[in-house]
Amino acid sequence: MSLDSPRAPLKLIAANAVLKTLENLYRPDVPQQAELAQAQDYIAFCKRYIKENFNQSIGLAQVFALLGLSPNYLSTLFRESEGISFVKYLTKLRMEYAASQLYFHPNMKISAIAEACGYANAKHFHAVFKQYSNPTPGDYQRAILEDRP
Repeated sequence: MSLDSPRAPLKLIAANAVLKTLENLYRPDVPQQAELAQAQDYIAFCKRYIKENFNQSIGLAQVFALLGLSPNYLSTLFRESEGISFVKYLTKLRMEYAASQLYFHPNMKISAIAEACGYANAKHFHAVFKQYSNPTPGDYQRAILEDRP
C-alpha cells in the first residue's frame, strides 16, 4: 500500500496499536499507564475511522477486524472512554451531518441525504432521524424552507 493512499493513515494507526500490544505482551513490567495509552490509541483510531467512513455502511466489526481486537473488548473500551456506545457515536455523527445537509441543501432529496449519511434504506434513516431529533427529515426540511426568505 502506498503512503499516498487515503487509507494509509488508518493502516499506520492500526499498525502502531498492534505494535504497542506486542510490546506490552513482551514487557510485563510496563505499568498500567501503557495500557491506558494503548486504549486511548484504539479509541482515537475508532473515532477517526468513524469520521472518515460514516457515510459508508460500517460497524464495529470492521474496526475490530482492522485492530485485531474482540468486539466486546473494543465496545467496552469505547463506551468507557466516550460515555456512549460505538453505534450511538456513529449515529450521532450521521445525524449531525444529515441535519447540516438538510439545512444547507433544503431542496435535496431525503433519500440522497440518507445515502450520503451511510444509510442504504431511506425508511431506516427516516426512523433514526426522527428518534434522534424528533421531527422527521421532511418536517425538518419544510421548517427550514419556511424560515428562509
